[in-house]
Amino acid sequence: MERRSFLELGSLAALAGSASFENLLAQETPQTSPPITGLELLGDPYDSQVAQLTYNTAVEDAAPPPTPNGLLYYDMGAKKFISPVDIKPAKPKGPYSITSSLRTFNLSKSGYHTAQKSQQVVQLGLNFTAPLSSSGDTFAWILKNAVNIFMATPSNVSGAYAQFQKDNPLPNTATAPAAPTNKVQVLQGVFNLQVNAFFQKQQGLWGKLFQAISGISGSPLIATLGIPGIALEGLSFLTYSINKLTQNEGLIPIWHPQPLPFALTADAQADFGFQAGHWCVIDSSFLKSSNLLSGYTLDIAGETYQVLDKSGKQIDANYVIAEFDVKSI
Repeated sequence: MERRSFLELGSLAALAGSASFENLLAQETPQTSPPITGLELLGDPYDSQVAQLTYNTAVEDAAPPPTPNGLLYYDMGAKKFISPVDIKPAKPKGPYSITSSLRTFNLSKSGYHTAQKSQQVVQLGLNFTAPLSSSGDTFAWILKNAVNIFMATPSNVSGAYAQFQKDNPLPNTATAPAAPTNKVQVLQGVFNLQVNAFFQKQQGLWGKLFQAISGISGSPLIATLGIPGIALEGLSFLTYSINKLTQNEGLIPIWHPQPLPFALTADAQADFGFQAGHWCVIDSSFLKSSNLLSGYTLDIAGETYQVLDKSGKQIDANYVIAEFDVKSI
């Protein structure tokens, strides 16, 4: 068997877990217009010059930002948010691993009302792609989480928010599959990052797939699905396979962006800089109206990780707070 085929099948075996993967794949032929899975755009990053318009506060026009969300780094010492355009990576050349931990997800009032009316939960995805120096292949690491916002404590400002546990809980049964990894490898100093969010049916097959794989239920963090690494050329097969596993249950986009290119090391070339710490992923429309969250802060001391406005109130927007730890390999 070729190495690439082996990698594709190995990743899909991890995805299938206890689900009847082979039977589901054999049930149907591919549709001409498959529903959204959240992976369709993973291999097609933004043009950096176009994506930078989201972070350009000097552009004053009525046109919407070119990306549905934006990413900002939070400087804990200065207590302010910083655009990735202004970050200059300082890590020396070499291989690194990035570990991601979700801290908070907030749903806007309008989003919460939509979810409440249709009884939908939210699916989050932090998806990385990075080249491997040994072979030249580009690999994707796909991390997905399902959040039951109806089990979270509603905020006084927005509809609801969920605070994630510091570490993903381990499976609660001896027969449950191993906990998925939240660690990715960056071997050449650059990577692409896509953060998406979708509504999914509260009692739908996506949720059942999450629970079957993780063995976790009964908490705001329904489940975590992580695929350690798959050759980018295998994404179409993976997308098709997920469609089969979820019986073609489509997702409704909250954010459906293309990836952004980031530089992690000082020698790497990319228009966006990355460093370890807390990052806020937020509606780009709110990003633009708030002048890139100028004067806003992150509630780290209270450990809610909520984004607070200048008066100390939680903002009404869709946003995710993720903490990234970077270590040498």
